[in-house]
Amino acid sequence: MTQSPPAGTSTSRHRRPTHALPVQLHWYSIVAVLAGTAAVLSIITSCQPTELTGQPLPSAAASVTAPGAPGDGEPARPGTPPAPSSSTAPATTPAQLAPTASTYATSPAPRPSVAAATRPAAQPVAQTTTTVAPGRIRPGATYTGYGTFYSLSGAGNCLYEDAGADASHSYAALNDADYENARMCGGYIQATGPRGTVVVKIVDRCPECKPGDIDFSPEAFATIADPVAGRVPISWRLISPANIGNIQYKIKEGSSPYWLAIQPRNHRNPVVSLEISVNGSWQALSREQYNYFLAPNGLGAGPFSVRVTDIYGQQIINSGITLSPTAVQATSSQFAQH
Repeated sequence: MTQSPPAGTSTSRHRRPTHALPVQLHWYSIVAVLAGTAAVLSIITSCQPTELTGQPLPSAAASVTAPGAPGDGEPARPGTPPAPSSSTAPATTPAQLAPTASTYATSPAPRPSVAAATRPAAQPVAQTTTTVAPGRIRPGATYTGYGTFYSLSGAGNCLYEDAGADASHSYAALNDADYENARMCGGYIQATGPRGTVVVKIVDRCPECKPGDIDFSPEAFATIADPVAGRVPISWRLISPANIGNIQYKIKEGSSPYWLAIQPRNHRNPVVSLEISVNGSWQALSREQYNYFLAPNGLGAGPFSVRVTDIYGQQIINSGITLSPTAVQATSSQFAQH
């Protein structure tokens, strides 16, 4: 019979080994660490963009050198032009208008602004030559007659309202025959008398003068003769002066789409004809003695393309002449000097 041990004593057979608990805890720690590592790896793997999009994140170098448009919600990077939207054109800078290959290799060129695309180009001035019918006064010829003088009152027969306001007062009236229905209006002649030579502009007609005669302003007459003489023999010829500015046009008061009168002004050489483009064809206007070219039935509301021909056969086309009565309209063209 086996005797039980006394109370308070124990045997080694019933005591739990003292080394078993540490060993068991050691294995539990290893399992926990492995589980944690697996969880971390799973989280890291799930965050990789290659698993979602198939495209790796750009490197730091790529984000600096590849200036593509920023993505949605991403602010524009410094040095990168903003991507144009579908509704508005991008603001442009000189650098964007002329990108270099190294800076904007992958960026599209900015679109031109709407204003630049629709801004009309300046109308060119066309100049050609043609043959004109000779008139009484011809380039290179010398004419003789008698010179007198008078004071201009008003605009003169050529209807240059400022003819007498010129500080030099170098104006003159030509005899009726050589005036030739205003053909010589605005022309310049060089006249020589007993005392000297003077250049004058034809602004008026002298009905009582004989062919070859000229009625000068008092100042011009005093340059070529003694005013006391009153009437002296002269010789004169047509000239082509320099530095007078550009051609101008004036639409006569009362003009409308149904009646049109137009006058060329400040032309270096006498104008022999004026035409206006109508449906692609040039329509010649008749010249009146008061130095306007007339379309008695009008030519519409304009603007007009006008072609003028001078005594040498030179032709100039000026576009954009508007139906603006009494206004003097400037151009950027002039006949060549001869």
